[in-house]
Amino acid sequence: MSKNLTNESFPFIEDIEQSLFRGFLQERKMWVDFKDHISTEYFNKSEHASVFKIFKVFFKKYVEFPSEQQCLDIAKRKKFKGDVEKVIKNIYDSPDLKRSELDYLYDECGTFIKNNKIQNAILESVSLLEQQKFLEIEEKIKLATAWNNQVELGVSYSENVAERFAALE
Repeated sequence: MSKNLTNESFPFIEDIEQSLFRGFLQERKMWVDFKDHISTEYFNKSEHASVFKIFKVFFKKYVEFPSEQQCLDIAKRKKFKGDVEKVIKNIYDSPDLKRSELDYLYDECGTFIKNNKIQNAILESVSLLEQQKFLEIEEKIKLATAWNNQVELGVSYSENVAERFAALE
């Protein structure tokens, strides 16, 4: 999980922040790409942070999102404060997002996480600077600036493999 030394939260209004969960449910790639890089501190509302915790723990155990009923059950048993149950119902009752809305959320979330990683690396480097640990500073900054949520592994071309291999030989 990402540390949040900057104390910044998502630059979204409440409705869009809630839409992020709808996006996670609808677009599994978004969840897989971001889940390990989002801190609960990024959420403006504690209810959203609570739902994120539920999603993350459930997904880690079952490799699937909880249903609305499972989510409500967990929230009730964990006695989360605030309107968590209302937020859960709103997330699951929301209509699917359009492709452009998903793309927007994906891009904005990725930009926010990358910027926050860079800022955190700089803040963590201050104490390392005093200790003259320049290589550690360099490594932290490199890791933060190199983070990319859109890793492309390339296209795999598997037609006529035997013929192409024979031609190479």
